[in-house]
Amino acid sequence: VVFHQRFSTNTLPRWPLAHPFRRLAHNGEINSIEGNRRWAQARSKVWKTPRFDIGEFDPVISMHGSDSQSLDNMLEWLLLGGMDLPKAMRILMPPATQSLEYKDTDLAAFYEYYAINSEPWDGPAGVVTCDGRHAACALDRNGLRPARWTLSEDGIFVIASEAGVWELPAERVRAKGKLGPGEMIAVDLVEGRLLDNDAIDAVNRARRPYKQWLKRGMTYLHTELIDPALADAPFADDTLLGFQKLFQLTREEQEGVLRPLAETEQEAIGSMGDDIPMAAVSQKVRPLYDCFRQAFAQVTNPPIDPLREDCVMSLSTQIGREGNIFHDGPENVDHVLLNSPVLSQRKLHQLLALPRFAASHRYIDLYFDADSSLQLALERICAEAEEAARAGIELLILSDRRPRRDTAAVHALLATGAVHQHLVRTGLRCEVNLIIETGTARDPHHFACLVGFGATAVYPYLAYQTLHALGRRGILGGKASGEPQQIGRSYRRGVKKGLLKILSKMGIGCIASYRGAQLFEIVGLGDEVVARCFDGTPSRIGGAGFARLEADAWHVAALGWDDCALPEQGGLLR
Repeated sequence: VVFHQRFSTNTLPRWPLAHPFRRLAHNGEINSIEGNRRWAQARSKVWKTPRFDIGEFDPVISMHGSDSQSLDNMLEWLLLGGMDLPKAMRILMPPATQSLEYKDTDLAAFYEYYAINSEPWDGPAGVVTCDGRHAACALDRNGLRPARWTLSEDGIFVIASEAGVWELPAERVRAKGKLGPGEMIAVDLVEGRLLDNDAIDAVNRARRPYKQWLKRGMTYLHTELIDPALADAPFADDTLLGFQKLFQLTREEQEGVLRPLAETEQEAIGSMGDDIPMAAVSQKVRPLYDCFRQAFAQVTNPPIDPLREDCVMSLSTQIGREGNIFHDGPENVDHVLLNSPVLSQRKLHQLLALPRFAASHRYIDLYFDADSSLQLALERICAEAEEAARAGIELLILSDRRPRRDTAAVHALLATGAVHQHLVRTGLRCEVNLIIETGTARDPHHFACLVGFGATAVYPYLAYQTLHALGRRGILGGKASGEPQQIGRSYRRGVKKGLLKILSKMGIGCIASYRGAQLFEIVGLGDEVVARCFDGTPSRIGGAGFARLEADAWHVAALGWDDCALPEQGGLLR
């Protein structure tokens, strides 16, 4: 028997949302639900099973019900596709696996294999489920919901969020216990066996030769093993100055954002409060990122500490074409694994030099001239991305690194959102990876916006060039006082710490669950922009349309090519 006495916290109490659903009952919140829903819809185009035609169902899971309802839909798909319950639940709610590679390499390989084609459904969760063969309970990777079980002498098994739900004399108790973070327990109703967490792991690790597949197909790109000669040549001083003006990199941002990230490997500490005008009403041309406010978990979520609980968090990023989750085989493992979505200078060049990507990447220019418009430029960018995906290209690099006179730039965030949305609509998103080569990304919020709207990885070339110039002038100190490689490494560590902090505010442990989830609220963009580039993201007050954004782009371009103009001093931080 599966039941749940539920109090609605983040949805209205309605009978269609009553628990249990068709397969499960759930206590908690799936904080990554928006991203899980969107990726399920995108991946449904590559899912194939002989049991039924997935193309007949659109959408494949509930896009507007409760998070529990969507999780139930997804679990049912996996079960109908031929998986058993212990396998399906471990794919949807994997435990933290960072330490497994030192303890159980076969089990770590199981989770790494399925992470290629599925992201965790992340957040505090205690799930009880039954498929007719197995009845099971699983907890989230942080163990933020309780589960206590009791097994009686006459074979009755009870599990609930509290002890004592079923009054049982002590002499009738054969065994009892509780589930730990990321653990699962199940009962085989056919064989009458209790499967504890170790027994379930033993079954999963032995299903396929996952470790051998990963050894043959997965490429692990470690920065320390990459040729230092692959780093970019430094910009000339006048070239760097021009780029800083083109991308609104003020002197204040250099001193108050970039330097602390590199010197201390963490974000600068500032006072609480913000007394500057919002971007929507500012008289200055503000970076587009300022129109986005990060969402945070605010219902019944315990906070995650990114410093003390980093063992359950991960920024690991997969590069490669996604496959069919219903088919197990070595062909699904042909991927590259990065330790974070923040690319170094050398790592991008090494990635493009790999045999599989050398002829399978394409640059898409983000500039347009006076004969075009911002909207036409977005249409051209999306058309080029679709054509490349249909031609079998795996890496799409959206780049603003090659500015030209008499052109203006499409902001990298606009282009990222538009391309991601377009490829999802055309069923091609799982065929390609989006690499964003941009001068607009400098602080963790910028990276979070790009990843949150679909970027696979980001290469912040202007941040590196600016920091290296400061290093050559002897301005940088602390952990950045060394070789250019050390400056870039310290900066990336600071950005990664900032990304973990952003994930923790939302109660999410993995960057894969944050990617494409659009966990922001827009303040100051018009409906036409939101519908075209950020569809599904809350935007309650409206604001700038394409005409305004295009005028701003030309204004910034004019200042960037004005040899007499200097970078602005700033004024947003102090």
